[in-house]
Amino acid sequence: MDLTDRCAVVTGGGHGIGRALAEELSSRGARVVVADLNVKRAGKIAERIGGLGLHCDVGSKEDVEGLITLAELNFGPVAVFCSNAGYSDTGDGLAQTPRPSDASSR
Repeated sequence: MDLTDRCAVVTGGGHGIGRALAEELSSRGARVVVADLNVKRAGKIAERIGGLGLHCDVGSKEDVEGLITLAELNFGPVAVFCSNAGYSDTGDGLAQTPRPSDASSR
């Protein structure tokens, strides 16, 4: 798949499967936004692939909306969004709710 100059976002992209996704998307020509709770790790991966590293807590609606806004401002409309980061609250099983914005880790 040719993704030349298309915007791709990878959450949890600072390590593991997310890092591999970011690297593969970049190798296919995508301009990749690497998002992670650990912005330092995200930045290192992004620097290596010529992308953009950003902080994002996927449990925060505001963080995810901000991530998309910044991705589009920097690289255009998001063509690929890899929702790789995990999120879990103390709720029961599959019922999960977004964290309030004031509880978002920074």
